[in-house]
This record gives sequence, structure tokens and C-alpha cells, in this order.
Amino acid sequence: MENLLLSGAAHSWLSRVTYGVNESLVRNFLSLGKTDLERWKKYIALQLSQAHPKDEAVENKVAKLNLKVLDRSLLDLWREQYLSARAMRVMAREKQTKDKEEIRAASKERRNLELEPVLALETASWIRIVESPWQLHERLVEFWQDHFNIFGFERRTASGTLVLNRDTIRPLSFGNFRVLLGEVCRNPAMLYYLDNAYNQSGNPNENFARELFELHTLGAENYLGTLDRERVTNNANGTVVGYVDGDVYEAARAFTGWRVADGSYGIEKNSGEFVYHEPWHDRFQKIVLGQKIPEHQAPMKDGNDVLNFLCAHPGTAKHLMRKFCRRFVSDNPPEKLVARLAEFWLARTDSPTQIKETLFELFCAPEFLEEKNAKFKRPVDFFASLLRLMGSDFSPSEKFIQATQRSGHSLFGWKTPDGPPDTAATWQSPQSLIDRWKTAQQIIKQEIPGCEIQLTESLKGKEFSPETLVAQITRALFFKDVDKDFMRILATFAAGGRRLDAPLPAELVNERALMVAELCILSPDFQVRS
Repeated sequence: MENLLLSGAAHSWLSRVTYGVNESLVRNFLSLGKTDLERWKKYIALQLSQAHPKDEAVENKVAKLNLKVLDRSLLDLWREQYLSARAMRVMAREKQTKDKEEIRAASKERRNLELEPVLALETASWIRIVESPWQLHERLVEFWQDHFNIFGFERRTASGTLVLNRDTIRPLSFGNFRVLLGEVCRNPAMLYYLDNAYNQSGNPNENFARELFELHTLGAENYLGTLDRERVTNNANGTVVGYVDGDVYEAARAFTGWRVADGSYGIEKNSGEFVYHEPWHDRFQKIVLGQKIPEHQAPMKDGNDVLNFLCAHPGTAKHLMRKFCRRFVSDNPPEKLVARLAEFWLARTDSPTQIKETLFELFCAPEFLEEKNAKFKRPVDFFASLLRLMGSDFSPSEKFIQATQRSGHSLFGWKTPDGPPDTAATWQSPQSLIDRWKTAQQIIKQEIPGCEIQLTESLKGKEFSPETLVAQITRALFFKDVDKDFMRILATFAAGGRRLDAPLPAELVNERALMVAELCILSPDFQVRS
């Protein structure tokens, strides 16, 4: 174990692009070269080397869970989950039973059927997050899932959320943003979630268009309010400096007719898939971000023109790069880094590997490589880092899923379109910290099925003093040098009144090791990615 220590810098880099440093990751990293920087560049290049990496062992583990819905087409999901549950609901109404227990049981059965796709996705995602060696890809999948947030635990969005993750975000995370955005905007769950499924000429619904501007592309920092469009000035490159309400209204018109084939309002097909419904489309001229969209264009061209305008705008580049930097560098990233990456991003607008190229640039930037950078762990980060360290044979049981949901940060369960916050303040409330610590203690004490730890297996039959026991445990949890004062506090605690360098009774080693591990995991150092 002595040789499996990282420098503070290398630990900081790896912590911010993975879900936690563990022995396997450290061994791999140290094998990549003689210096940290050489190893780091090779590690990032390897992590970015495949557009859609899959680990056979991890996918086999997911397959063994027999979550059949994970591989179903959107059409099959719509028929077998949503429409079947709707038929059950109609039958329940016709039956008109007054038995409360029967009503509750039938309601639970329907809801389980409707939500089965997103529940299965949540389980599979936890396995991939904790165990996949392609950690950067899992990080990017989570990033884009947060960026294009959908509340998946609703009957109309559950199937589409699974399809969005499986068929769009996972394969396109390292690709081109315009391609990714276009696929997201045609996802049925997104169209339902942001009400564009009901957006029609003469009565446009602006919700989708507003979130497209404010969250997915330009960002609120480029919103100029109710200013008249005629008064919006241009950048040096000729594009308008920001957007106003008028742009949102016009964009909403451009997306009229982008619907879901659900057998309603003039659509005969009931497949749950995206459909362009021409009778609902506003065919007349529009002006968005100072650019004219002619009347009577080909199907969907109005909406696609809006997406092109947004993706080519400098404001979108800056908004996205700030989010990248906030996720991987710090809560308040350097503006010079954001601006430099935005310029790099814009120059690759048409590149099929735009995202991948920009990530490599970010991870090799001097500002990223500064050792002082740190990110407070959101609950998903915290639980994943704990499970990756513990060497557990992980299986996300119902009790584990429920515990993570109580933390306020469940996968696919954030209700508002802005997605779960990426800054520390939200996750540092007393209740949030208490919830994560309670779950961590349950995991350490082996009270949560599927999270059985093996932390103390290597200690059996060996002699330890409090000092050597603490050294062993901290190396196994942190993989870097730990503050000496903190080490002494831990050793004093483990000693229980004995000398720090005297051997502990054999029957106390396991007990004290788990107590030391618990203190380490509850310590401030373990709450951050640094």
C-alpha cells in the first residue's frame, strides 16, 4: 500500500473527473508514466479515446439484474408501460370499487408499471457510476443529464427519460453539441416535460423555448429582459449581444407542431414517438436573435434554424464553458479560462468531436491543474466515492436507492428544469449533511443490503498499534498524505487510552478500524473532490 499514494495534485485531478479515487484507479494511473503530468495527459486521452465506451464486466452485471425494460424500444415502452397502465386506470374507473385497500393496491401496481423504465435506469446508472472504469464518460453522462434535466418519475416522462439516456446522452456525450441538442429537442419526455407537445399555431406555449434559451444554450446571463428587439446591439462578430422576451416568443412559434404521437388532437398514431404535426405549425415569418426565418419553409426547418442560431452564438459557448468549469474546476471558475474555452468551442462548432476536444483542452489547462481547486461533493458524488473506496460487491438495493433519494439528490428525480445545483451551498445544509452521514454509517455497519464492505479484510491476523492502524486505514481511504494533526486525533481515538505505539488487542482491531473509517468518511476532507 505504501507505493499507492498519489501526490496532492494528481489526487485533485482524478477526484474531479471521476466518482472517487480507489486502488484500481491509482494503480492504473501510476502505470502510465514517470511524472504526474505525463500520466495525467495519457489518462485523459485514454478516457476520451472511445465515443461511447462500455465495460463488458459492468454491462454483464447490469444484464444479470434482468431489467428487461432497459433494452426495449420507445414504441415497446410506450405500449407495455404507459398504455398498459392507462388501460388499467380505465378499468379501475369502470369497476367503481369502494374497497380502499384494493384501490391503493391497484394504484401502486399502475405506478410501478409506468415508472419501471426510470427505476431500472436509476439502478443501472448507479452500477455504472460506481464500477465503470470509464469514469469520465459517466461524469459526462451525468453532466448532460443535469443540463437537459427532466423529472423522470412521471408517467409521461419515464419511458422517454430512459430512451434519452440510452440512445442520446450516452452515445453523444463526447460528440457535437448541435447534434446532441437536436436529439434532445425531439425526445418525447422533453416535449412533455416542457409542454412543447401542446405548442400550436395561434396558441403558442413558450415554456420549451424559454428553457431552451435560458438553460440549454444562451443562459440567463445573456437575457436582456423585455427590451425591444430593435434596441438590442450586436457583438463585434455581428451577432446580437443577448436575447429578449421577443426572441423567446418567436422561437416558440418556430417549434409549433413538434409533438408526441400519442393519439390526441388530430394525431392518429399512438406510438409515443416524436412527430412533426404540420397542421399545428405556424408557417409565417419569424425573427429570432436578429435573424429572419422565412415563411413556408420545409418541415421542421424553422425549429432547426433556431437551434443553429443558438449553437453558433458566443453566449451559448460561454454559458456551456462556465458550466463545464463549474463542474470540473471550482464553484467560481476563472473568467479567463471560461473565455478561452468558449473561443476554442466556437472554433469547433461543426466538429463531430467538439465536446471531446474541448474537454481535453480544459483538463490540460493550467487553471484546472492548480492543486488548490476543490469541489464539494453532491450526495451522488459522496455515495459513489464511498462505495468505490470500500471495495464492496455493490448491488443497488431498494434500501440504498431510498437512502440516496432522502439526500435530496436522486438520479433523474430533480423536479425543476434547471437540474440539481452544482455549487456547494445547496448541499451544505445541516439536514443534507446529516442525511448523507447517516447513510454512510449504515453502509459501514453493513446495514444496507448490496453495500457490504470489505474494508477490514486485509487486517485479519495482523498486529497493529493505533498509529499503524490509522496509517493503514487513511491510505486505503484517501490514497494521499493526510494531515498529521488529523492522523494523531484518529490514533488517539483508536487507542482508547492506550499508548499510540502499543499493539492493540487482536479482538479490537476490526472494531477500531471501522470506527476510524467512519470518522474519516465524516471528516471535512472526505466531503470534497480535491
